[in-house]
Formats: sequence, structure tokens, C-alpha cells
Amino acid sequence: MRLYLKIGLFFGLFICFGNLFAQEQDPLEKYMQCVYDFCVDGGAEIKNAIAEYDQLLVNENILTDASGAGYIAFFEAMVENNAVVFSPSVTFSSVVQGVQNNPSDEYRACQEQVLTEYPEALYKLQLIGEATNPFALDTAVTPASFGHVVLQELSAEDFELDFYRIGMLMMVESFRTSKDAGITQIPPPPPPPPPSPDEVEEVVALTVLLTKNDELYLGEKKATLNDVRDLTYSFLYEYEAKTAIVLKYDSKANYDRYTELKGVVTDMIFKVRQEYTIKQYGVSFEQLREEEQALVKNKFPNRIIDVQID
Repeated sequence: MRLYLKIGLFFGLFICFGNLFAQEQDPLEKYMQCVYDFCVDGGAEIKNAIAEYDQLLVNENILTDASGAGYIAFFEAMVENNAVVFSPSVTFSSVVQGVQNNPSDEYRACQEQVLTEYPEALYKLQLIGEATNPFALDTAVTPASFGHVVLQELSAEDFELDFYRIGMLMMVESFRTSKDAGITQIPPPPPPPPPSPDEVEEVVALTVLLTKNDELYLGEKKATLNDVRDLTYSFLYEYEAKTAIVLKYDSKANYDRYTELKGVVTDMIFKVRQEYTIKQYGVSFEQLREEEQALVKNKFPNRIIDVQID
């Protein structure tokens, strides 16, 4: 069964919660504190709701403990078992919706000020959302592929921040699971749309091969994931809109290895977009207007072509 990541639900609730943190040393704490400062109770209800929900997850054996390490262990199990063991007696979305002391609209100006000062504050969360979203649009999203992206971007220290706990709880809750969700081999890719004549002439392809033994090759040379990461990064900057990343994989290759490879490539695309945006506009990608985001996406397209070989 396909598992769809409801990115829209998360970001809608995320905007309602707004900024979640307050300690001077961390931009995300300042970002969070914007919400707390504009709640009539100083954010006490929101903070208590998060703490109580963490304890509920521990009591129901969903988390080993309420620390950041407990969240990391949860996502490690998700990757290892390719399953989401998450059926709490109370949904996190109902907890969010039940909060009465919501912040006034003034918190938005506070958010903008924090993001102006720290334009990369939301970078990790954006990468997780966007790196998994292409899978959700076109193919099945597995717990293993989602969990891998989370573990690649977030540490136990990150999960000590309520900002990331809220984000990940909302994302995980949006998965629909089934007992036959796990797969070990890569499904055939959907047929790509026919390219336009202009694209045929203009596209410059970087080809990565994943063998049946889960080995990676760039041309005739055996490669590592770091090699793929570095070459994708430089290739994007060199060819920009002409770039296409071709992932050739053997049908017998391990699916986890394939999703790991695809996650690395997707990561680099969004990293380059973010870097270019900050340099060109002086703000993070998520702060751009819709038409500006479209320009950046066109300059550095998410053009990944899957090719299955026997």
C-alpha cells in the first residue's frame, strides 16, 4: 500500500503554531519564542501539551524515553523495519487543535525578524519536507525512505528542541501504514513524460549506476555516496538548468540503498537552491515569493530520471 506524506497538513499546522523557541543561543529557540511571547499565557499551554504528549508516547511504548535520543531510536526502528509503529491513543493533531491560548497575529512579524537575522534557521526542516515530497507525488513513500532522510538531517540534539518534535510528530502521524508496506527491491519507475525537443538538446546528464550488489559507479569508476554527493553539487552549479541526474539501478538492488542514493541527490538539489537563494536574495528559500521560488526551481531543477536495468 502506498504511504502518502501530507506535507500540506504539516505546514498548515506549523504556520498556526509559528515560532517555537526562546533561548538566546539558538535561532530556532528565538523562532519558537515568537509564538510564546504572543500567547496570553506565555506559551505555557503549548509547552505543557508537548511535554504531556511525549510522556504519553513513552507510556504507550512508542518512544523508549522522552529525550532526543528516544526520537532518534524511533526513526532508526522505522528505517530498520520499514514500518511506522505509531498508534497512540490520542492523536497529536487533536492536541494541536485543542490548544486554546493561540498566539496573536503579531507573532508573524517576530518570525520574519528572526528569519531575516538567521535565513538558514528552517533549512533542515525544509530539506526533510522537500526531499520526501517528490516521492509522495510520483511513487510510494516508504517508512524506510522517510526515516532515512530524517536521520540524515537531524540529530538527538536537534530533537531536544520542541520545534523539531512538533514537526516530526505531525509528519509521522500523516503516514498511513499497512502490514504489507515493506519492500526490499525497487519497483519499476513510472514512464517519464516525453521530453521536448529543446530539452533533448539542452539537458546535460550525470549518470549514477547502482548494481545488483549495491555498488555505486560514476562512469567506469566505483564511487561512494560522498562521491555522488560532491559531484552532484558541483554538476548543478556548472550546468544549472541543463542538469539531469540519471539513476540507473539493477532491478535486484536493495531498495534501502536506492532510497539512500536518491535522498543524497535530492538533498544536494535543495542545498544548492538554498545557497543560491541566500546569495542572490539575502533570505532563505522559504521566504521568497512564489514567483521567485519558481525562478530558483527552474534554475536548479529537480530533474531526476530513474532507469531500471536487468
